[in-house]
Amino acid sequence: EIMGVSDRVSFEKASAVDLPFSDGEFDAVL
Repeated sequence: EIMGVSDRVSFEKASAVDLPFSDGEFDAVL
C-alpha cells in the first residue's frame, strides 16, 4: 500500500511441487 502496488500484488499459499498457475503466468515468486 505504501508503494502504491497493492492493486498489482497478491499472495497465494500453495505447494511448491503443485503450483496452481500456468507456465509463464507470473513474473516473480518470493
